[in-house]
Amino acid sequence: MKVVVGERVAFSAYGLVRNLAGSPITTGNVLAKHGETVEQAVIQTDGSFRVLGLQPGKTYAFTVESSQAARTLPDLKMVEITGKNDITDLKLTTISQSPTVSVAGSVFFEGEESSK
Repeated sequence: MKVVVGERVAFSAYGLVRNLAGSPITTGNVLAKHGETVEQAVIQTDGSFRVLGLQPGKTYAFTVESSQAARTLPDLKMVEITGKNDITDLKLTTISQSPTVSVAGSVFFEGEESSK
């Protein structure tokens, strides 16, 4: 009988992407950056993701890129990969893109006085 011994060299991060209201972000990518290295995962329709290939002993900056999200809160979520276990239950929160923009103000034309 042969015994095969190995050492795990990469880990994963599992989690969910939601907006401030708690609804899942259903499209886009989760990015995990360490220096010049970038790992990414596609966000599933339930808001879940799994980023593969994270190296132990490194700290990654997680962020979300999605047409449904203006930005991630905080802008970057720092996560250290300890080299013992996968990261589970990572929660990323976004501010959603607004489908409309409201503008309020006053317009005055030259030669006219404002009514009070």
